[in-house]
Amino acid sequence: MHSQSSDLYSDYAYILAAQHLSEPYQPANDQVWEFIVNKEDQHPFRLQTTYKLRAQSMRLLPGLRLIDSPNTPPESFLELPTITQYTPAYLRVQYQPIHGLQIELDCFAAALDILVGAMQVTNRTDEKINIIAEIAAILIPMNGGTPTRPLKVDGMHIITGNTEDLHPVLIMTGGPHGTSNPLPALINQIAIEPQKSHQISWAYVTKDTQKKSLKAAQSILESTWRETAQNGIMAHASERIEIQTGDPDWDAAFELSQIAAASHFITSPDPSSPHFVRTRLPDQGLPSETKSPVDDLTTLEAAFLAQAILPGQEKALSAMLEKFIRRIDKQGQLNINRNHSPFIPPIRECPLLASLCLERYEINQDQTFLARVFPALCQTYKSWAISQQPDELNITWDNPQQMQLDTGGFNFDHWDKAGRGLDIRTAESPALAAMLYRETLALQKISDITGIKCDDLPLEKISNSIKKKLKTFWQDDECGLTYLDHKTHQSPSSELYYAAPVQELHEIAKTFSVPQRLQCHLFAGDEHTRAASLHLTGLNADGHEITETHKPADIRWVDGRAHLTTGLVYSALHQVEISGLKSDDQVVLETSDYTQNDITCLLPLLTETLTKTQIQWILDHPLNMQNTERYYGIPETWRCQADLPDGLPIRINVLWNTLIIKSLADQGDHDEAMHLFSDLMTTIIDGIKNFNGFFPYYNAKDGQPAGQRNAITGFVPLRLFLQIAGVRIFSPSRVALWGTNPFPWPININWQGLSIKRGQTTTRVVFPDGSTYEHTSDKPVLLTAGRERR
Repeated sequence: MHSQSSDLYSDYAYILAAQHLSEPYQPANDQVWEFIVNKEDQHPFRLQTTYKLRAQSMRLLPGLRLIDSPNTPPESFLELPTITQYTPAYLRVQYQPIHGLQIELDCFAAALDILVGAMQVTNRTDEKINIIAEIAAILIPMNGGTPTRPLKVDGMHIITGNTEDLHPVLIMTGGPHGTSNPLPALINQIAIEPQKSHQISWAYVTKDTQKKSLKAAQSILESTWRETAQNGIMAHASERIEIQTGDPDWDAAFELSQIAAASHFITSPDPSSPHFVRTRLPDQGLPSETKSPVDDLTTLEAAFLAQAILPGQEKALSAMLEKFIRRIDKQGQLNINRNHSPFIPPIRECPLLASLCLERYEINQDQTFLARVFPALCQTYKSWAISQQPDELNITWDNPQQMQLDTGGFNFDHWDKAGRGLDIRTAESPALAAMLYRETLALQKISDITGIKCDDLPLEKISNSIKKKLKTFWQDDECGLTYLDHKTHQSPSSELYYAAPVQELHEIAKTFSVPQRLQCHLFAGDEHTRAASLHLTGLNADGHEITETHKPADIRWVDGRAHLTTGLVYSALHQVEISGLKSDDQVVLETSDYTQNDITCLLPLLTETLTKTQIQWILDHPLNMQNTERYYGIPETWRCQADLPDGLPIRINVLWNTLIIKSLADQGDHDEAMHLFSDLMTTIIDGIKNFNGFFPYYNAKDGQPAGQRNAITGFVPLRLFLQIAGVRIFSPSRVALWGTNPFPWPININWQGLSIKRGQTTTRVVFPDGSTYEHTSDKPVLLTAGRERR
């Protein structure tokens, strides 16, 4: 690990979980531990879990004390506990309570239900030291279980208990004995000679019977677990990129983020391996019906993870892509069921798969993979881009969940009180258009690389159509990039707001300056569901009379609220007939608002379709760093033509901040990207310092984290940082450089023998074979070990 100059290392709650399994992965048995350093407690650190909420708490407290001497409180230690080595499954802590007494503690998650470790005590004095080594195990069970207690089994002292169907067992080498005063623990009295060391090993195993747990604990202590742990340490070191900047907190965040991301990637012998777990925490519950791994990673999350784990964990990206390819059905649909419910239909994945495959190719140059997956990529692309109507693009989302916003998509939200319930299927999305455009370019490039053509997919024609379409999303008023009505292809200003108590007939008699789609909001006075019907009468865009009826089955009620979007577009609305409501109910009629922006609307920055003036407008308004609402990052949404709903919490979305900042970097706006990235890093680091982890969202108002701790969309986008600095690492022997380093300090990068020292204008690259290059130009260059190519 880096030098401990950052407080993040002591503030962080270290997660330990098995990563490389010898048995099939079982989510229900995934016992995740948290290692916490506590300088103010008599026990300087603890390991804790809840077995996925199957226990109120389970704590392991390893430590030692001097015989016939008062306990030394942790704050008085000569050397405070310091994490000296950390991987997803292994941790080593070192400390020195008094002069000359050096202690190292190892913890290793050897399997889903096995924790093993050792305490090594070294006497560096010239006198013998007598100590008591102990490990306390404190279980507070659920549902009438038994707390941990000392027990003697076949002459061996153990600590055991049970909670639900779990029967944990703790054993220790060296012939310990058990005690329950003051805590259930195994203790061992040791005399350490001058300049000598002594080591005690321990194992804590939790299986469904005490007998199985004890047998597994004995077996792991007899095994070569240290060799297995060392292999895992070496494998992780080969994947982790070491970054040193002028800010120790940044360095620590980069390192901890890579480790946290790797802990979500699990390999095992079962056919569906490897698995990428969305969240992995000690107190994370699991639905009782979930017996096997759930494959619910989205392409949008994979696009973010590519920025967090590449190039070090390229194998993880490859595994994700293989799973996506296998999920494509016979109709070319790539779907995901994020709710894990048989009653909720799956939603389509964002069209990002070809771009992700191309990113993989840039790293490993595997043309065979591209050739194999190209037909499937074309099929899933067709399911998005090709409409049922000839020469018409399909650029509307099916479901707001596809965007993976928290509160920023309130305009399309039916469920939350602040939601406006606009039918997202009526809204052409600039983000979706930008994704499809990038996918088209990626498919064209893959076709060029492989020499394979997709005859029934005119990519160049589609690319030109999307490029032309992208330009229509820009509105020359104060809106910038907005949604468009999918029929009129416009985003008109509001011309109607009618609120009144419900009656059978509402005479509106409103003529619009441009054709408008309408919304009707119904509010029950008692917050119950109504069997309501609506009948609208008016004129269409050609001036012909039209009618539209919505029956009770068409209207979705949530907590006494219902939002309805008309299927027709009106040049005039004459009247609305309503039945099935009560006298104290309310109705609101208004024109649909497609001008309300959210952060996804900025994604056309990825394309070359915006003018310099338009990009500058975006930098001066939505991305204006002088705006106090932008202090913690780019918010998910902001005020446009209408005020935001009262009480709507505005979030900073790490995933979408990453995509938008990357869009700026792709366009060469590195200074702006650097400032926005720095703001985001400040927010992420505050989350580590004050809340012990990485979070997918933060409040725009005060920077407080929101969402699940250590969720996969909260990690630091390391690859984006390198891109902003003008560095792209493809492999330890191939590096691209461009531009200058906009950050205020030089950057040192080390990975598998590759060393890069990136100054503001000068870069020194040393490859693993010893070949060295000095680069002083801001022009792009591709460096390869042993040779240079521009």
